Amino acid sequence: MLKEHFRCVSAIIEYSNREFYEGDIRPLRVPKANERLDPPLIDVFVKGGYRAGDKNPPEAQAIVNEIQSILDDPTMAGRTIGVVTLLGTEQAKLIHELISKHISPEAVIARKITVGPPP
Repeated sequence: MLKEHFRCVSAIIEYSNREFYEGDIRPLRVPKANERLDPPLIDVFVKGGYRAGDKNPPEAQAIVNEIQSILDDPTMAGRTIGVVTLLGTEQAKLIHELISKHISPEAVIARKITVGPPP
């Protein structure tokens, strides 16, 4: 079983650690000063959001809108973007489809935009 985690800062891995690993994971990622975002996680309420099976279309669109805002923000230039969805692979697939429609492939590659379920 996974005991050490190097990819995510502790605030991001904490959910998986609590829900799936019984608190046994030691987060070991210490971001460099130029990589830090404080706070690393922000809860956002999506008005009108709803769950249709394992998808939430309004939430998916809000995520893509937020990605676009990050791409347009000069203070975020060069930062990579990762999306973790707690709804699983169907929501991740929907977000990926919307990214493909609304964000250029060049931006996806340059910013290493990734989408998936929790690590």
